[in-house]
Amino acid sequence: MADYILLSLGKLNLANSSLLTVNVYSMLFQSFNTDLAFPQCSFLLTYTVGTFFWMFVEGLYLYMLVVKTFPPHRDPVRATSNQHHWMG
Repeated sequence: MADYILLSLGKLNLANSSLLTVNVYSMLFQSFNTDLAFPQCSFLLTYTVGTFFWMFVEGLYLYMLVVKTFPPHRDPVRATSNQHHWMG
């Protein structure tokens, strides 16, 4: 249950980060003030990198869940029998 809550919160944070990135991106091209260009670009870069890093963390978490659920087997006979078991 705790994993589900953490995963749901992770998706919420990723969605918020993506929306914030889109808002900053749209604000960046609406303003023609060159004095604000550097702070806006650095803010946009920070949240874009943060969004991609968060996607990497979620992907790594899901990969670890799959690896722990379906561990690799060294014996091909046992691996085949487990595949038939999972297939029904």
